[in-house]
Amino acid sequence: MEYRKLTADDAEEYLQLRTRAIKENPLSFALSPSEMKEKTIEQIREQLEQGNKVDGYASFTVGVFDHNKLCGTGAFMQRPYEKMAHKGSLLGLYVAPEYQGKGIAKGLIKEIIHQASQLKGMEQILLMVNNENEAAKKLYSSLGFTVYGVEQKAMKIDGKYYDESLMSYDLQ
Repeated sequence: MEYRKLTADDAEEYLQLRTRAIKENPLSFALSPSEMKEKTIEQIREQLEQGNKVDGYASFTVGVFDHNKLCGTGAFMQRPYEKMAHKGSLLGLYVAPEYQGKGIAKGLIKEIIHQASQLKGMEQILLMVNNENEAAKKLYSSLGFTVYGVEQKAMKIDGKYYDESLMSYDLQ
């Protein structure tokens, strides 16, 4: 397995995998399938092309490849604004079902932590995870993330509310 930051050249494969992720796991992502359909390949290319900086703050997407096939992704976005730039968010973690149970998600998280730790002044990584996703909560906890709160009614899907655990990882 190869872990690396995605580039604009990965846009088509990333868009396909991201669309699949959102369709298969609606509780795990803020975007709905209809919102994802509105994304163009040009928007995805631009997002990946920006790579290291968005408004002067770090942002990147890491992919994992099995023989040049993208099978998982995760992203990091540094908080904008000088007063909050010491922290960032782990977002959009997904591994295709046929690759799950092989430690790939753990590898993705470790790579994101490693890349984020290289950023000047970065101290903390935050994430949100649906409270019904026990496997993800267990995985994040096993890597040192701790729950610091719960956002009640964080998402509403088909009239049903879902709470999310807020988790943090200290880089220091």
